[in-house]
Amino acid sequence: MAKPRNPGDRTPESRLRPSAASVLQAAGELGAQLSEALGHAADPVTGIVTMGALFARPLAESGYRDGCLVATGVMEASGENEELRTACLSAYSGWLNGLTLCLQDWGVPRAEAGPLAELVLSGIEGALLLAKARQDCAPIHTVTARLGALVAAAAEPV
Repeated sequence: MAKPRNPGDRTPESRLRPSAASVLQAAGELGAQLSEALGHAADPVTGIVTMGALFARPLAESGYRDGCLVATGVMEASGENEELRTACLSAYSGWLNGLTLCLQDWGVPRAEAGPLAELVLSGIEGALLLAKARQDCAPIHTVTARLGALVAAAAEPV
């Protein structure tokens, strides 16, 4: 007969769940890297491809065990943990705000910049999942190249 589980014991699944604080810390660190990289990018294609590389590097370096801590938080525990859900939302909002401003700086009209930023971030996050499943970062590189071209096409000359 199996030994009853102590309510204080953490299950293997719960050990994988990030905390709100760890999500906010990781999001802040990546947000700073994204801001710097996008701010130095000469054009939308370079910027979006560089953004994808910032998401891909830790995935590849971890042997495809890790990914985006924010996405992990949303998928693993946010339905059960309002503090974690709020932290994930804050992280995504910060990244989207920065990306929206960057798109505007590249000449994307204000009305299009927010929705296009959501498409870029959603595309990268989806590509991250596919890359993790395949254990190959090619989907991230493919998606970011296409998204960069899409952003460039939406930009008006500045």
